[in-house]
Amino acid sequence: MGVIALFGAGEMGEALLAGLVRSGHEPAGILVVEPRAEHAQRLREEYGITTAPARKAAEPAETVLIVVRPQDVPGLLAAIAPHLRPDCLLVSGRPASRRD
Repeated sequence: MGVIALFGAGEMGEALLAGLVRSGHEPAGILVVEPRAEHAQRLREEYGITTAPARKAAEPAETVLIVVRPQDVPGLLAAIAPHLRPDCLLVSGRPASRRD
């Protein structure tokens, strides 16, 4: 899977990170974008991953996992789009909207 960039390490993002590491992905190949300094430090210590600014994480990524709040997705994509590899896999999920 090459370099994986994980944008957002809240509860869901950290659960994905833990699963990736548990399933055998090399922590050195995982870049996490987490703006909260203390949380980023804990993730580095606990999982052995690297944290990076969005642009630095996007550039080498072969797989990009977007795990931020839905309202933050458009701004994030606008910021990283010029730095993504043309052949990267971009995965983003959001809860289905409720239909009345």
